[in-house]
Amino acid sequence: MITWPAVIKYEGDDELSFIHSQAEWDQDADSHLLSFAEGDVLIDSEGCLFNLNNAYDNGNTPLQSQETLSLSALTELVRKHASVVGQCCSAKIAFITYRDAIQSIKDVE
Repeated sequence: MITWPAVIKYEGDDELSFIHSQAEWDQDADSHLLSFAEGDVLIDSEGCLFNLNNAYDNGNTPLQSQETLSLSALTELVRKHASVVGQCCSAKIAFITYRDAIQSIKDVE
């Protein structure tokens, strides 16, 4: 089960996409029409990883993997994202919780 909010990490891309809730995921046509690559993952607010490349009823249903991302690895992804979107001083970014890290993506959009 996904703990919202969450972000999508696209394979080979440093920019992250923020997803606020299950309702937003369900209503966002792009999420269901995209053909996700094998390396694309959804990262939830507890650091759990979900694979996105499984098609289901003309859409995509996140499938929980057995892996979790460390908070330091998530922080590094957020730093790269911040750099891509032009936020200065991204090296100084730090978080205490996964939820704070995920929420920061929304804050810089």
